[in-house]
Amino acid sequence: MTVAARAIDLADREALLQAARDLRLRQQIPEALAVLAQLQARRPRFSRLYQERGHCYVLQRDAAAAVEALQEAVRLNPTLPASWDMLEQLYRLLGDPARATAAAQQLAMLRRLPPEVVAANSLYADGDLENGRAHV
Repeated sequence: MTVAARAIDLADREALLQAARDLRLRQQIPEALAVLAQLQARRPRFSRLYQERGHCYVLQRDAAAAVEALQEAVRLNPTLPASWDMLEQLYRLLGDPARATAAAQQLAMLRRLPPEVVAANSLYADGDLENGRAHV
């Protein structure tokens, strides 16, 4: 893929993610989930789409679906503090203190790292190799 094509692909990915966020913030959850499904069809290994899906399911009060989405987000990219934070809260809500503690420990570890390192690792995990290198 050329540099220009890669830039267009990343811009498209970010535009779809932002569209889903905007819809969620306007409480248009089914529409946000539809945009995320489009994004998943194009970029199935993009961790932040699963994180956003988790936000949507939280608003729908579907804790099980939210946990599933967030677990996929951190499986793909273990440097997502917001996902670990939501997982901790959801595990506590669901009465799973062991998993809540593990999520809290992951979040605490990320918070001890320099923000630039966390950002670079997150970009790298999502395949943004050039942007990831620029952050370190």
